[in-house]
Amino acid sequence: METACPASETFPSASMLTCKVVGLCSTGALEALIMTAAGLAVALPAVFAYNAFTRANRVIMADLDAFAHDLHAFFTVGKPFVANSAQIHPMRARAAAGAV
Repeated sequence: METACPASETFPSASMLTCKVVGLCSTGALEALIMTAAGLAVALPAVFAYNAFTRANRVIMADLDAFAHDLHAFFTVGKPFVANSAQIHPMRARAAAGAV
């Protein structure tokens, strides 16, 4: 059963183990797989939540940028800037075209 314990070649401290019982040598590998699955179970939702919050922040910042542009145009010209909504915010024009 020497092939059942390749960890003894990889890890020098494991070379002291005798590989007469397969369960003795595969316990560490099983624990590593379980910990990897647990780490992925925690990390993947965290990445998805981070991406969702980043996208929401980007949308809010685009709205604030459009408002700042309109406010600057109002203070500069003295009247509201009238333009096609596609010129100011292309994503809104795309969403409006898809809704109709």
